[in-house]
Amino acid sequence: MLVSTAREPVVNPPQQTIDEGSSARFQCYVPGDPSAQISWHRQDGAPLGADVSESNGMLTITNAQASDAGAYVCHAQQAHTTQPALSSPVYLNVNPQQSVHPVVDPPSQSVDEGSPARFRCYVPGNPSAQLSWRKEDGSALGYDVTDSQGMLSFSRASPSDAGAYICSFQDPHGGAPVQSSPAYLGINPRRPSNPVVEPPSQTVDDGDHAKFRCFLPGVPDAQITWRKMDGSQLGPDVSDNRGMLTFQRAQSSDAGAYICTAQDSRGGHPVDAPPAYLNTFGISAGTAPALMIDPSSQTVNENEPAQFKCWVPGVLACELTWHHEYIGGPLPYGVYQSGGILKIPRAQLHDAGNYICTASNQYGIGQSPPAHLTVNRPPQAPRVDPPEITVNDGDPARFRCWVPGDPSAKLEWHLRTGEPLPQGVQENEGILNFQSARQHHSNGYVCTATDPDGRNPPMQSSEVRLNVRKRMFPPDSLQEAFMPFVTQLPILHPFTTFSKNLAIGSNFAIDNQAKAPSVEPATLTVNEGDSIEIRCWSDEIEDAELHWRRADGDPLGYGISEARDGTLSTDKVRLADAGEYICSATDPQTEHTADSEPVQLNVGSETNERPEIDPPELIVNEGDPAQFRCFVHGNPHAQLRWSREGDEPLPHGVSANGDGQLYIPNSRHSDAGTYVCSQIDPHRGHQPIDSTSATLVVHAPRPRVEHPPAHGFEAALEVDPLEQTVAVGQAAQITCTVDGEASDHLKWHKLVEHHLPDHAQQSNGVLLIHNIQQADAGEYVCTYVDPHAHPDTPPGQGVTARINVEMPVIPIVDPHEQTVPENHPTRIRCWVPGNPAASLSWRKHDGTFPSEVEERDGMLHIPRTTPHDAGHYICSTHDPRTGSSVDSLPARVIVEQRM
Repeated sequence: MLVSTAREPVVNPPQQTIDEGSSARFQCYVPGDPSAQISWHRQDGAPLGADVSESNGMLTITNAQASDAGAYVCHAQQAHTTQPALSSPVYLNVNPQQSVHPVVDPPSQSVDEGSPARFRCYVPGNPSAQLSWRKEDGSALGYDVTDSQGMLSFSRASPSDAGAYICSFQDPHGGAPVQSSPAYLGINPRRPSNPVVEPPSQTVDDGDHAKFRCFLPGVPDAQITWRKMDGSQLGPDVSDNRGMLTFQRAQSSDAGAYICTAQDSRGGHPVDAPPAYLNTFGISAGTAPALMIDPSSQTVNENEPAQFKCWVPGVLACELTWHHEYIGGPLPYGVYQSGGILKIPRAQLHDAGNYICTASNQYGIGQSPPAHLTVNRPPQAPRVDPPEITVNDGDPARFRCWVPGDPSAKLEWHLRTGEPLPQGVQENEGILNFQSARQHHSNGYVCTATDPDGRNPPMQSSEVRLNVRKRMFPPDSLQEAFMPFVTQLPILHPFTTFSKNLAIGSNFAIDNQAKAPSVEPATLTVNEGDSIEIRCWSDEIEDAELHWRRADGDPLGYGISEARDGTLSTDKVRLADAGEYICSATDPQTEHTADSEPVQLNVGSETNERPEIDPPELIVNEGDPAQFRCFVHGNPHAQLRWSREGDEPLPHGVSANGDGQLYIPNSRHSDAGTYVCSQIDPHRGHQPIDSTSATLVVHAPRPRVEHPPAHGFEAALEVDPLEQTVAVGQAAQITCTVDGEASDHLKWHKLVEHHLPDHAQQSNGVLLIHNIQQADAGEYVCTYVDPHAHPDTPPGQGVTARINVEMPVIPIVDPHEQTVPENHPTRIRCWVPGNPAASLSWRKHDGTFPSEVEERDGMLHIPRTTPHDAGHYICSTHDPRTGSSVDSLPARVIVEQRM
């Protein structure tokens, strides 16, 4: 009697990881036996879920929930056997759905008292979310504050409106409302009006009559007094009466600067007017020049401009010289004089001190009183790294907080809501440490820096986020659960890589037991073009393999090399090399790896670069505020100037401060046009370097769009979404409605080109762009075309939506080419910038993969390289946005054969 052996069913794929609410499929079949009866069961014996179905060997899970996660086994009943054959288990992992937090824009702003302010709140991907605002301290919103459709508006901001505001919406999955990060509103107190002096200056002959008038606009009974700016007494023939400063017979000793002080009789602080200058002709014979300075002292923050004026009363043309601390003392670097004006474009701490002005004649050298400059360093917000971490339940996690240039700052972590840290979470000198992160630790955390001397107020960092995923298997049983199936599979089976990756990332990995290497220096600041050298070593690991990498995942820059002894160096550092670097030490015996603390490399610019403007184009409604930001990469202290295109002056009411901000508080049609930002370097004599132009478009207030007369009512346009970001090759869709309904009278066009791309389609207000390209990025306008209007009537005002297009994320390989002696090891690293959890796989270009190759977390390792291993290797990752595989550039391996 012959007994047939049951064939083992084949299942595919061996594992899948999907998001909650998504679908998954597993296939089971018996090779050579299509008549086998196939059924699926959970390995733990539990019944299949409500949304789980099976048909013709296909197991389908729709709308997957966390309860559907686990192992599934296929049973195959074959005609010639009495017992069903069981397949190897397949595994389904379900990532729990994360709550999407509301986003506030801007995160903070400061406005003048009485000016309007506005915050916008929205939930990405959910334009219909019901949003509400509240004050963080629980107090009621102000009288002139409105909360409508996610927009928090202040018609006339008052000091009581200052503070933090929270936007929230009800999570559709239930639970407590989901809150945004706080939006901060600062109120600049209204400044009292300054007194006015007429005339601001005058020149008279010795013995002539002179008079200055001072008054406070709108306050006729203000108390007015005059004084000499240098503190000396008024002359005997000088009178101060009801704001009138009168010189009966002006003398050379009367020449100088005079200050008018006005105080409102109803209260308030005294306010000084700008100095009024009296010049008299003639210098007394037999004396050296008498010099005046203005102001006598000045206090600025670091990187702010400062200047002092020097002159000889009564002498219009005079050669003046400025000195630092003493006569003959050189001016600090970057400080220069233009005529009698001493200019300090970007004050530094070493620029502080006394400045002296001198002039000479045949009777000697005259010198001014010292002009004193005080330079304060403004407090800096603490920095945090990384901004977000996602780990499995039970894994460690760590965030770092520090204040650049202030190691003495006291650092303290807390929850984003202000509550203390959960029990068991540790912090020490800015390090927030989760030794074993749990799901209830998932939250936002904020670091607060406090000045130990109490000179500056506490400052908060941006929020960091910890996400803790539910672990599918207990840590101690993970390897036990997977390894029996791993050993039965070929070495290149996809499941092998999956299991190895799981083992590497699980709690029984002991990478974190290796001792961290030491680095020196911890922070390095150099100028572009300088040479650098950073050392790394390990006192704990003998013959440690030391390697450097950038903390942001980018490859090491051009010309940067790492030696076997752990030295990272380059002869010429570039601006792009600035950032944090991490040294890794690998134990050659155990292959355990540990990372050093990050090394901060700061690179300053000694060259002029073209400024950049953000945003390059801005569209606002008439009456709304508008703001552009200008900056120079790698040069935060650049001196910047704004102008209209063609070097025309800025319109009335448009302000530009020294840090590159252009602000229009109340946009008008006359403000529309192009603006240019220029970088100025006056002490080097370079011509200003202009940015590309920025365009401001000012629309009239959005009109109501009327339906045909038969409808008899007004209608408003709405688009959804207002903004979206898609990858190249994907499709983008925007829906435009009029009074919430579709209409074939709704038409789309692109803002700049005034027409749609050739591959775009529109129907009843829906705009669809297939296979989107970078050229399709921009703003699209939906308008309502009245069918009863005259054909030549232009369409009404439209509403705008924005489409952002980003390139596919391409894996990076390092090095791109290397020469390896025969029988020596080869290593090539691959990673996806900004996605440390990306799934990576390697292949050889000609298809013949080396038999002893090892892959681990993107690292390709050939222990003993042979001549057959020479060639090009390609790293691939799966792009979840397009569903396709994305390849890196080839990495070439050249094998140096033994002679």
